[in-house]
Amino acid sequence: MSSEKAKEVLRSATAILNETRVSFWEGISACDKLNRRYPAIAASMGPLAAVEPNESEYKGRYEGVTFERFAQFHETRINCIAEESLSKEPFCQPDVLAFETIPSDIEARAIASVMNKPSLQLIPYWISFQCCDDAHTANGCSLRDAVKGVLDACDSTSSNLIALGVNCVQPQVIPTLLGEFPLARNFADNTSVQLTLLVWIFLYFMLLARCREEDNIRAVAAN
Repeated sequence: MSSEKAKEVLRSATAILNETRVSFWEGISACDKLNRRYPAIAASMGPLAAVEPNESEYKGRYEGVTFERFAQFHETRINCIAEESLSKEPFCQPDVLAFETIPSDIEARAIASVMNKPSLQLIPYWISFQCCDDAHTANGCSLRDAVKGVLDACDSTSSNLIALGVNCVQPQVIPTLLGEFPLARNFADNTSVQLTLLVWIFLYFMLLARCREEDNIRAVAAN
């Protein structure tokens, strides 16, 4: 697939979702609308590793990839969806950009740096790490250091980072991973930013996708 065709697919996916959302909302009753929020569209961006056929998405094995390369890769995709969609009717920009299964601390920091640019600061986003154990990202970096790197790249007065979390991890390590986000809590407490932990939001999907053994499910439920 050519670069231009890939961009067209990315843009059209959000437009299709928006049309589906509008159709759904128009099809439910006024009473149902009172009892639920208007559906939001999260554009799942994924890591650079997702385009590499070597499982680096779960191992973080980026050979020779620099901070600048990460930033360029993500900025191209972000602009494709977030900026070019603004010129289309009906309005089809996603409500939030979801950077999920990020295996590298350097990649996460590059994403935060790009999203901190003035042209993108009005677009909410979250970052969710892929972790190899109960304390480290897939590439072996301390999760706490990875979180600090992201927060250091954010503007503490007007950050559009709305959440941090983990996904596609072993369920039994989730309780310990929850304790690796103290800096995120301090960041939210000391600024006007409302920062949420995504760990439990992703739990349901992780159970469906990764838990095959009943004992694992019970272990998560017990915690």
